[in-house]
Amino acid sequence: MSWNFRHIVKLDKIKGYNQVNLLNGYGLPTIVSPREVSFDE
Repeated sequence: MSWNFRHIVKLDKIKGYNQVNLLNGYGLPTIVSPREVSFDE
């Protein structure tokens, strides 16, 4: 989660992040704004 996410939500960058994560055995990240996150208490 990030307030400053405009630079990371570009399609070409997302494809790059996904490729690096998959090559290193990690899952795919979900990039969301704080408004999209629900905190259950």
